[in-house]
Amino acid sequence: MLIVCEGTKTEKFYFEDARQVLGVHRGQAIVEVESGEGTNPKNIVETARKLKSKAEKEGNAFSSVYCVFDRDEHAHYQASIERAGSLKMQAIKSVPCFEYWVLLHFRNHTAPYARSGDRSPCDGCYRDVTAEWPDYAKNRKRLFSELQARLNDARQHAAHRLAAMVADASDNPSTEIHLLLEAMEALKETRPIQ
Repeated sequence: MLIVCEGTKTEKFYFEDARQVLGVHRGQAIVEVESGEGTNPKNIVETARKLKSKAEKEGNAFSSVYCVFDRDEHAHYQASIERAGSLKMQAIKSVPCFEYWVLLHFRNHTAPYARSGDRSPCDGCYRDVTAEWPDYAKNRKRLFSELQARLNDARQHAAHRLAAMVADASDNPSTEIHLLLEAMEALKETRPIQ
């Protein structure tokens, strides 16, 4: 499995920690985590395409490729989702940003995020996270481990939001990070221990 993240630290550190805790990294990487070139969804998908193609040429094709990015206010968001699908890769989205997933570990937040003056939707989400967890800061290396005791709550909240999106006719807020974690866990169940 290949995971290409928008974030060069926060998301990358999160998934690197998750693969260790979930046991899907034994010697040779079962789950490879990379940062995209640039911070917009278009660049994430392009980085994933290049890495996927390179691995195929080397005879080490990935069984699945995930592009992890935020909605925030990116201009190429929808086109990037479609491009990933056309390349047989899956977009894992967070609206407005990855911090919404962090927030769901503490509470079931359902109100949408919007720009407020010079504050982006992500700024508002980050504010909500630090209100629940004052010690939170981007770039935490063991974020998955630190939140693991609350993981089931976050999964339930995220699944509830995805189910409510149809009724709300909006994906704001939402996240699919839990779906990627489920895919990582499924690898553990299907791979022999090396």
